[in-house]
Amino acid sequence: MNADASNLCPVALEEEFQARKQEFFALYGHLASRFSAADAFVGCLLEYLINPENPFPGGLVTRTTSDRQKTVCVRQLAAWRYRKSSKTLRRIQVLMNTVDCFRDVRNLVIHGMWSMDPTFLRQERIPCFDFRWKKAESRTAKSKSWSKPVPEMFTFDRLRRNADDVDKVGIELAILCRDLGIPWMEGWEGYPEEVHETRTGNSPT
Repeated sequence: MNADASNLCPVALEEEFQARKQEFFALYGHLASRFSAADAFVGCLLEYLINPENPFPGGLVTRTTSDRQKTVCVRQLAAWRYRKSSKTLRRIQVLMNTVDCFRDVRNLVIHGMWSMDPTFLRQERIPCFDFRWKKAESRTAKSKSWSKPVPEMFTFDRLRRNADDVDKVGIELAILCRDLGIPWMEGWEGYPEEVHETRTGNSPT
């Protein structure tokens, strides 16, 4: 429970503010790294689906493809490559759907502007501003309007939950890549040891 700000001296207020700010940066860094890991494994999966024998053609494609388009391409290629393996295909489709569900939050977290407001931080809350204008369409009036969105308030607990959720998806993506026989990114160790274990046997076809 946070102390009442009115009962704290200026030095104590500043110390609490700095402590909350550092806590936010730790939470933000963890969440951002989890999003990046999930994005990377989607890219690895797409590279493999383009050409399982040679990652170079896929690497040329993924380097200029948006994250949203990558999940579209993964679905399309998986539907062809695993047309005789419904279990693997379903597994890929479910994961791509989950990744897409995180897209708006991911973009806001990564590209948004965070306000270091001491009053909110003492409450373990922080507003995130998205300065991109958004378009709204009226079906009745058949018109379009543009507006700036209002800031979205994140609590520290929400950031923790988001990180846990994205972490689970990233681990599932990593296990999928492992099971398909996709080589790991050399030198990267970001998940539990069992995820990094080399899989034996044939990859699903």
